[in-house]
Amino acid sequence: MLARIISGVIGAVLLLTILALPEPIPTFLITFLFAYCLYELWFVTGRTIPGAAGAIICVLVYSLWVGFISSPALPTLFKNQPEKAYILNNLQSALFGGLFILQVVLGYWLIRDFSKGLKRLTGWKVFLAELMLVTLPFIAIWMLYRIEPKPIILVLILALAWSGDISALYAGKTFGKTRITPTLSPGKTLEGLIGGVAGTIACLFTVGYFLREPVKVGSILTGMRFEDAGFLPGLILVSIALGMGIAIFGFFGDVTVSAVKRIYGMKDTGTFLPGHGGLWDRVDSLLFIAPLALALHGVLDYATSIG
Repeated sequence: MLARIISGVIGAVLLLTILALPEPIPTFLITFLFAYCLYELWFVTGRTIPGAAGAIICVLVYSLWVGFISSPALPTLFKNQPEKAYILNNLQSALFGGLFILQVVLGYWLIRDFSKGLKRLTGWKVFLAELMLVTLPFIAIWMLYRIEPKPIILVLILALAWSGDISALYAGKTFGKTRITPTLSPGKTLEGLIGGVAGTIACLFTVGYFLREPVKVGSILTGMRFEDAGFLPGLILVSIALGMGIAIFGFFGDVTVSAVKRIYGMKDTGTFLPGHGGLWDRVDSLLFIAPLALALHGVLDYATSIG
């Protein structure tokens, strides 16, 4: 437990420090983390040739996306044509929103495959896992990092995910009795999930209290005028609504990764961090949160532009 805490703190400090450095260092870091998680998934799924081919395709997809968005030619492409840049941004948000839905469907399939007693995944499902559960999330993480002011938005998303993970771990170990997934992941309890939701809500409320923005965000996303209730009541309502969604999808990411590991009889995806298992284990809560956050950011951009 002590090794888990120490390595977790050191890893978090290093990550946040590197993200604060000038480009291209943060992009290199995110790319390295993407490649390592892709390797771990390939390793867990049996190091097959189809899996390797799928991983190569995913590397090409990631490289083309990052290369296109970060290209110096992109700003000149839309120079004096803000409406085209605006359309591209909206298409990107719609794309990630649609892919997020496909992610959820894939997660459900993988959990169902485990419940059926499968011992390995078909080649195309391994490829889908590589694409939807590694490549897509890391593209979203990189895109969140690029939102100005860098890297504030990404750090806030990480803080929400980490607060949920830590709260769930503490609540589960202290109060956990009611198992949610006894065969898939016996350590996951209802009490731990409630603790994770509470921790995420508390983090979101704290950030919102100082930034004074989530009330406006919640109103745009839902169409409800939370600000009419007053700042604090509105902030509480928004924190509960968004905090529950973030924590639940973080939990779903955790369970989805567990399903892949259990299908292949693995406890961890690797030994990247002492006491934590593999790197893919550590980012499981971000698998769904990052694409969802990126899609919602696009919705906010659109709503504020017409509002």
